[in-house]
Amino acid sequence: MPETSVGLEGTASPESDRYRLLLEVTDRVARTQSLPEALKELAPPVLAVTGGELLNLSLYDPRRDCMLTQYWKKNRESGEFDPLPVDEVATGWAWKHQKPIAIHDTERERRFPGFVPVLLNHGVRSYTVLPISTPSRHFGALGLGKSVPEVLNGEDFEFLSRIALMGALALEKERAYRALEEQQSLVAISRELSSSLELEKLLPAILSSLRSIARYERTILCLLAEDGKSVHRYGDAMEWESFVNHGGAIPLEQSLSARAIQRRSVTFLTADDLHEMNEPLAKAMYEGGVRSVCSVPLIAGNQIWGALNPSSMVENAFGPTEIEYLQQVANQIAAALQNAHAYREIAQLKERLTQEKRYLEYEIRSANRPDDIVGNSPALKRVLDYAAIVADTDSTVLITGKPGPAKNA
Repeated sequence: MPETSVGLEGTASPESDRYRLLLEVTDRVARTQSLPEALKELAPPVLAVTGGELLNLSLYDPRRDCMLTQYWKKNRESGEFDPLPVDEVATGWAWKHQKPIAIHDTERERRFPGFVPVLLNHGVRSYTVLPISTPSRHFGALGLGKSVPEVLNGEDFEFLSRIALMGALALEKERAYRALEEQQSLVAISRELSSSLELEKLLPAILSSLRSIARYERTILCLLAEDGKSVHRYGDAMEWESFVNHGGAIPLEQSLSARAIQRRSVTFLTADDLHEMNEPLAKAMYEGGVRSVCSVPLIAGNQIWGALNPSSMVENAFGPTEIEYLQQVANQIAAALQNAHAYREIAQLKERLTQEKRYLEYEIRSANRPDDIVGNSPALKRVLDYAAIVADTDSTVLITGKPGPAKNA
């Protein structure tokens, strides 16, 4: 349906306008792939209908146990609030208790001393918050602030509740789409990694599979060297080509994966970590705009093979859902590396057995030389040794030299 959001700004808010706007909210949110982007467009008409000053979306960040908040104002100003702990913000209370909360007058509110000054700074004198949840997932909360100390009336509260519900369904849809995308990429990665058991051919397959990792275009693979004290780095990011794919090893302590490999656990690097590292690749990543790195160890057969290092231009981009997916990718790569090393060991053992078999056969032939060849000179012994080595092959051998005197009958 056509977009009509700007047509409702500055108009009165009869029931027909509220109903028409709710239809637009439903349509836009159902079609969107990003709830914040949808709310950015919907905020002005929603605030116009409800008489609000500010609309905000707060999502729970489980890794830091805080609420991440974006806001949009009636004058089209937008931005983000500083992350705040769950218990210090009204949206955190609504998310935690799964109940609405209304602050009648922010100047008299004492429960959220770290958050209320932020509201007052944006001209908010009353504030209503509703949880954004589905039966299977609690995502965060939706807040609406007004410039006067009064709560929402029944119609506006019901209207905001329906927006919160549509927001929850949009986030659930986004979560399901992401799960499907991840599942498809895992299948693609598995197919790539099963294409070869030879380590030399497996490495290009691994690098190719990294392109299938959902949402992370830049990934560095660090493989532990045999000495266990250094790593080889590989990747397909052109801007970092001078630091990877050249076979040279760097000390483990200087690598992105040092903590992940040493602790055998997932670790994170912030922009500050990259900036402070005494390592050219880390500096290049920081200067290229990377703001977070997740280092996932490659463990299989109780042995660590290296680490996978996807990066993002977004701060704190890796939450529990992302980590779970990346761990599955890392497990597949580690298993492929383990199989390739086992295949190499078997091939080396087979070659060793072949050589030992040839040597044993040579010894047997040496002990059973035919009596019709007479001579004890070193030169003749060498000829017989060489003949024994090639006796079981199809090679043509040319023996040169002067014949000796014939033996008397």
